[in-house]
Amino acid sequence: MTLALILLISAPFQDISDKALELIRRLASDDVEEREGATRALLEMGPGALPALEKAAASPDAEVAARARFILAAGVRAAFPDLFKTLRNEHAALEGKALRGVAVQTLVRFLGDSDSTVRGRAATALALLGARETAPDLLALHADPQHYVRVHAAGALRELGAVDELKDFLRKVWGTP
Repeated sequence: MTLALILLISAPFQDISDKALELIRRLASDDVEEREGATRALLEMGPGALPALEKAAASPDAEVAARARFILAAGVRAAFPDLFKTLRNEHAALEGKALRGVAVQTLVRFLGDSDSTVRGRAATALALLGARETAPDLLALHADPQHYVRVHAAGALRELGAVDELKDFLRKVWGTP
């Protein structure tokens, strides 16, 4: 019975994953309109595209990686509005909890991205998700060379109610004991 339930629940996700993988292949097209269309379709696809987009963000193809990173990090809240509604609900369905875990893991990885905009937006997205468990990851951004990232990390700690971590963050930034 348990296996049947798992298969029943996972079937729609497989369809979404297959569609997402096809759209990601289209991100590498020589045709600009096809790439733009695939980008829009992935944005509209929502949280079901997250696993495929996460893999695509590490693609050796610069165009594919850049577009995947844009979809994941540059507009996380705008791109996946239903994700945030689902994730804030304490009684979220099993899929919501699983998606939250994937989203948090992905965003934590983006805190170390080479692009400061991605790092700052990832910090903000973690706060929007209410991911209090990531406070140590956000605290580590006190040493980020970009002021933009430090401001977003401090704001995220404040939004998460991580008062002790925020105090520690500010002490480290200001160099006070």
